[in-house]
Amino acid sequence: MAESRDKEMRVEYSAGGVVVNDGRILVVFQRQSNTWALPKGHIEAGESPVEAARREITEETGLTDLRLVRSLGYYVRGTKKRSDIRKHITMFLFESNAVDVEPRASDVAQCEWVPENNACEKLSYDEDASFLRKVLRTDA
Repeated sequence: MAESRDKEMRVEYSAGGVVVNDGRILVVFQRQSNTWALPKGHIEAGESPVEAARREITEETGLTDLRLVRSLGYYVRGTKKRSDIRKHITMFLFESNAVDVEPRASDVAQCEWVPENNACEKLSYDEDASFLRKVLRTDA
């Protein structure tokens, strides 16, 4: 039974970032799924994961002041919109000195800087929070 269910799963590849600024982390509220998440989105044809991450962060938040620190690897999670999708999310650590962020993408209703010690609790997906906890432990 599990084998037939796996065949029906669709894999989507996304890239995004843990963007830090003076002890704060950037999070976005996604309108369609009614969830808080780290900024990320689909990798387009011909785009590298880091290019997609930069583009998505800028598209979602208007933030262009992004300094790549390093790759953080990837994790996999589902979506709240559809149970047949598994997202393979490649993440990068970015630093920024920007203060002002505002939603730019139609599917992002809100974006804000959250203190590092509150960021995991703000995230709607357990997998996002678990990944961020590992990142914060490593970089602490």
